[in-house]
Amino acid sequence: MLKIIIADDERIIRETISRLIDWSSLGLELVGQCRNGIEAYNAILDESPDIVMTDIKMPGLSGIDLVEKATAAHLNTQFIILSGYGEFDYAREAMKYGVRHYLLKPCNEQQIVSSLKEVIEDCYHKYATQQLEKQHALLQNNLRQNVIFNILSQAVGYEDKERSDLYRFYKMYLDFDQTAYQMFRLEGLREEDLSQGYNALAQWLHSHAPGLALYGVYVHNNLLVFCQQYDSHADVSGELQAFLQQTLPEAAITLHSRRFPNLAQLLDDLIPRIAFYSTLVYLNGAHFVYACNYRSTLHAIKELCDSICGAPDSARRLEYLEQLQHRLSSIVEPDFLVQLSSSILLNFSSRSMFCTSAEATEVMLKLHEYHTADEIRGFLFPFLSQIVGETGKDSPSDKDFILHLQQYVRDNISNPNLTLKWIAENHLYMNVDYVSRKFVRVTGQKFSAFLTDVRIRYAKKLLSEYDTEQIHVIAEQVGCGNNPHYFSQIFKKSTGLTPSAYAKMTHAAQTSAEEADKPAP
Repeated sequence: MLKIIIADDERIIRETISRLIDWSSLGLELVGQCRNGIEAYNAILDESPDIVMTDIKMPGLSGIDLVEKATAAHLNTQFIILSGYGEFDYAREAMKYGVRHYLLKPCNEQQIVSSLKEVIEDCYHKYATQQLEKQHALLQNNLRQNVIFNILSQAVGYEDKERSDLYRFYKMYLDFDQTAYQMFRLEGLREEDLSQGYNALAQWLHSHAPGLALYGVYVHNNLLVFCQQYDSHADVSGELQAFLQQTLPEAAITLHSRRFPNLAQLLDDLIPRIAFYSTLVYLNGAHFVYACNYRSTLHAIKELCDSICGAPDSARRLEYLEQLQHRLSSIVEPDFLVQLSSSILLNFSSRSMFCTSAEATEVMLKLHEYHTADEIRGFLFPFLSQIVGETGKDSPSDKDFILHLQQYVRDNISNPNLTLKWIAENHLYMNVDYVSRKFVRVTGQKFSAFLTDVRIRYAKKLLSEYDTEQIHVIAEQVGCGNNPHYFSQIFKKSTGLTPSAYAKMTHAAQTSAEEADKPAP
């Protein structure tokens, strides 16, 4: 259900619209009625509405100011502008920010419903387009690498029938039957030449088939790289062998090339070749992941995932989750930890348990942005706790990430576009509604109230240090941008004084204190 906020300084208009429309029949939830632009912006920060219906002229922040701030903060919000006959020039200004929907006051129920239906359609079309583009990019960039790694790392201990079951498990992510593949084996490649040998092979392949995704593994002087077949006729072995000898003249490398009608047959050939080596080096993009053949760890991870998915209640699920996190806590190699984490997410999403494949893909990509095992666990564990289930009480980790959020706000208070949605998605990597609920539960106040409080506290400190002529500078430093009027409005609402009056009062008190400290003549 989409969320909507109404903002108008005329109470009768707000209340009439709120009573007139059957919101649920339109698939809408009315989450706020605001008397002015400042209240509306705070409500947007707290509720992340999909639609805002706003008057164009309001105290504090006008409708145009509200649209401008929401646009600058990259909030995914659609606006409907309410304007009078003499205000259409203002409405035209909103076109610069992509606003396409207007209602001329006075308006009736039919006009409002018609406009809402258009905006609702725009919202769903925009969300669907963004989701498709996002899923496509995510799948192309990293998902297949993670799936191939999981197949190789799990299948080294499987029999033929078990491998077939494994392929079916991952069938939603890869085509195992219809797409032809080819594999290149560089025999005699020493480990110290591994990076150079792979780069030479990748350079040649990419020059012949740009954008080709490469997968592979290295075991005991053998680099095995495979990819989708890009030329079904030409035999490139001789040309590629000559290129490798020219690029690596001191390495005695023999090239073997073979084609397979599909991925399943290639894996059936590859996996027995690597199954009995104690050290496996997996290809992950342009990087290599060194790993022991952790059959027991992988088996334990899979069993715990099975136990979590089959647990009869949330308490048992959390018990198994704790064991799973304990297992992951013993992994110190970041790349291997990322791959194990990806295996867990793929397991959950493949069963349609706890998260969708799109959500799993997004988290797997985020994992690659961290460089240490502790950073990876710090991001992954709260996400797993969130999707597997909460105990109903605030855990220490809940309070920790809220404290972390609060500190992030303090450290970045000068940012005028600071929103809970941006922090949740780009810094905490959590769902904004989840973070909002936790913030209220842990702190007892809404995020917008906390943000305003931090800005006012910092403003008081600056006002005691700056001249009263520099209010615009202070407005910028506390995150009100180039809008000193907005700063003055929220400061007076919070303290009862204008910034200038507060500064004069503070400076006068400081002067009196200094005079009192002077020694008597």
